[in-house]
Amino acid sequence: MIRQLESTDKYSDFLRDLMEDPSFRSPHFADPETAEDSVRRAFTKEDRRVLGTFRDGKLTGIFIPLLLDDEQYCEMLDCYSRDPDAYAELMTYLEKRCSGYLIDFVFNPGNHLLKKDLVKRNAEFEQEQQKMLLRDCPEFGPYDDIRLLQKEDIPGYLAIHNQDLYWTGEKVIAAPERFRSFVALADGEVIGYIDVTICFEENEPYDLFVTEGYRDRGYGRKLLETAVSANRPKAMMLLVETDNLPALRLYQRTGFQKVEGQNSLTAHLRLKEGVSHE
Repeated sequence: MIRQLESTDKYSDFLRDLMEDPSFRSPHFADPETAEDSVRRAFTKEDRRVLGTFRDGKLTGIFIPLLLDDEQYCEMLDCYSRDPDAYAELMTYLEKRCSGYLIDFVFNPGNHLLKKDLVKRNAEFEQEQQKMLLRDCPEFGPYDDIRLLQKEDIPGYLAIHNQDLYWTGEKVIAAPERFRSFVALADGEVIGYIDVTICFEENEPYDLFVTEGYRDRGYGRKLLETAVSANRPKAMMLLVETDNLPALRLYQRTGFQKVEGQNSLTAHLRLKEGVSHE
């Protein structure tokens, strides 16, 4: 049985138990207290649901989807369960509620139950990602060839922007309350960019890119350093593919350090059309 919860006050011990399990804890939070605060905040967001699965009246799972119906998109923000039946119920709910949607799952790589279910459904998986935190934040720059995105830079920025992400260049520009973008220039042309969040206590360099002919010339480093300096005094984190050694070295030189136990795995699942929304 799955139903929308009105509160998780009675289930604090359940959340804490899952957060203390290395294989099933949320990769987004360092401790149970932060995870509980995040769940409580989800009740105040119109685009989120807090779902509970039950067997014989006992809680078996807590799941938090973010739902953007206008875009037929869902992101599973958190999955707390060690019960395979709970994941089966979640998938049944999503198939009914989100017919035709793209669903992104970001979860603990040790969660073999969710991974097995997604493999069975032919989901697409990204490389495992390492979380890093900015431990030391020296002041960098400014640099003459790096600047905040200007109106005249927009065509060049959009021309090279990654279109495989949910946050395309157009969406980033349309969300100035969430993102700040910097561009790298060479001979007046936009040859690189970085999109970085600005609305969180722990912001993130979301997307960093330099065109092929200008790589290994310091533009990526200067873009990252400019974003780090502009974010002061807030904290900053990032996710990087575990096998991307050049990026890992760049981030470490900028002051980021690996966070153990908070790696994440991302999977993309496109649900078939055919079932009406609830």
